[in-house]
Amino acid sequence: MLTRIAESLIESSRRAVWQQWQAVGAMVSGTPRAKAIVDPEALILLSLGLRDHERRLWDMLAWWAAVGANLLSVQRMKNLAVKYPEPIHLRLTEFARLAHETGGDFRWKSLAISSTGQIPRVGRKRETDPQLLEPAALILRIRMGIGVGIKADMLSFLMGIGGAWASVKDISVATYYSNRAIRRAADELVAARFMHSKAETPTKYRVSPKPWTQLLQMKKPLPSWRYWQAAFAFVAHFLEYVEKEKFKEASYLASTQARDLFEQHRSAFSWNKISVPDPKDFRGTEYLNGFHDTVLKLAEWLEESV
Repeated sequence: MLTRIAESLIESSRRAVWQQWQAVGAMVSGTPRAKAIVDPEALILLSLGLRDHERRLWDMLAWWAAVGANLLSVQRMKNLAVKYPEPIHLRLTEFARLAHETGGDFRWKSLAISSTGQIPRVGRKRETDPQLLEPAALILRIRMGIGVGIKADMLSFLMGIGGAWASVKDISVATYYSNRAIRRAADELVAARFMHSKAETPTKYRVSPKPWTQLLQMKKPLPSWRYWQAAFAFVAHFLEYVEKEKFKEASYLASTQARDLFEQHRSAFSWNKISVPDPKDFRGTEYLNGFHDTVLKLAEWLEESV
């Protein structure tokens, strides 16, 4: 049963990452346009995880390593990578090698190793600079304009929540930077009149969407924020469990593993407001049916939310 729903989640995840690659300028045809803000580091990590299910993704990753690695945050990539299965860590070092050698970005040297896996196919048609005018490419566009780092990501998150107020903790959950670093960067952005603060406990911050929409010359409202990192990490771990055949039989062990997996990634559903069955409402192996629905709900959300 779980093998079948894994296929559904794989297909939804594949479509989601292809839409996001298209949003950052990849040569992808026949794919609906992404509407939500792309999280570039999370996109890289899930693409690495789906590499065996979609051969072309490694070619896409190699293209980005050559032309867009300078727009990625190496530190943030390290922060996010610990949330993914070990095999993805090894693949990330292969990506880092390409970013260092073909992209000429020395920041990746500390993560790079010699090639141990598939050799990507990088042809001339892919050797073009990324096009970042799609609304969903907002983070990368802001990074290109003011530099890679916490300030660009913070501004992108605040733009993506439509002018709502957010605390340091809210920003940390979305961006995976430390509270201390966020507070320091936020105070500087407020002093520069890039965003506003509200003196309460805890201090909250916001940006006014309209001026940014005008500055970026967007004809539509700013794209929405999604917690892609949390959702993509769950996908990666779920696929690892399925591949290890831990869920093949409807046993008590399988149910326990499913509960553990959900609890470890509960935030992927709560932050993205995906309503799913609560394990507490099921006894023993009955939760496997609830977990089945949980995975299908996530697949549906991926289809609708990109």
